[in-house]
Amino acid sequence: KEASAILQNLTRDAENISIAEKAFYNLGNIAFNSQDYAKSIELYKNALRKNPDNDKARENLRLAQKRLEDQQNQDQNQDQNQDKQDQDKKDQDKQDQNKNQNQNNDQNKDDKKDQQQQQPDRKQDQQQKQQQQGGISQQNAEKILKAMENEENATRARINAEKKKTGAPSRRPVTNPW
Repeated sequence: KEASAILQNLTRDAENISIAEKAFYNLGNIAFNSQDYAKSIELYKNALRKNPDNDKARENLRLAQKRLEDQQNQDQNQDQNQDKQDQDKKDQDKQDQNKNQNQNNDQNKDDKKDQQQQQPDRKQDQQQKQQQQGGISQQNAEKILKAMENEENATRARINAEKKKTGAPSRRPVTNPW
């Protein structure tokens, strides 16, 4: 800590550029060794600004950038693994819920079958079976069909209006028929 404080003072107060450059370089090494790669990158860059010919600072800068990238990738992988574990747990919970619902649905189906046997109206029985199997009633199907037809008619009307607005290109009269 003392060395770091002394080097910090040297970077600010040094009258000789070489001393400031070496102070930045050494501060970069200290930050690198404490695995503060972002700070070490900045300090190595400052050292290179003072002396662009410092190959050691350039090499250490590249190494720090690589380590920072590796560290970020590792953090992302950990986050993705955690997300995947969370998602797997949610999926397992959903599967458990679906199993419970299927068991309840099987019981409900058995109960409904008993009730349907007691009802004399066959048409109503067919509609209930359709709804249980994921089908839709005749009325709902007709409503959906009518809505789709209305939407299609509106789209056609809009396209026809645009054609009238822009005017359909007419054919040019043939002046020389050969």
